[in-house]
Amino acid sequence: MKLAVLFVILAATPAFAQEKPLCVDASRDGQYNARPLSLHEMLARNAFGNDRRAARLSTTCIHVDRGAIISLHSLTTCIGKGDDVTTTTIDGQREVCRVTGVAPAPESYADAKYRWN
Repeated sequence: MKLAVLFVILAATPAFAQEKPLCVDASRDGQYNARPLSLHEMLARNAFGNDRRAARLSTTCIHVDRGAIISLHSLTTCIGKGDDVTTTTIDGQREVCRVTGVAPAPESYADAKYRWN
């Protein structure tokens, strides 16, 4: 009987294991992929490694153009609140702003669409 209870406890343990925290490496260019998601949000993920989950970055940017190139910079490895975001449009207009929030994206990086709100 004790062996059966121990087996049930050990079998249930992985179900309670916490998921690894989301970390998009923005310490250097080329470590991540990023693109606009809306007027004030970006979508980012690691370009290399096993963890390719997408992160939704809320920013202080006023207007992120749908075709803008996104550049992220973090003083630590993982992007977080207060880190730099630069958007550049094809005609050279730049906006420098800050990350105000990082959250897991509800959709995959490939499936996410730009929203005009």
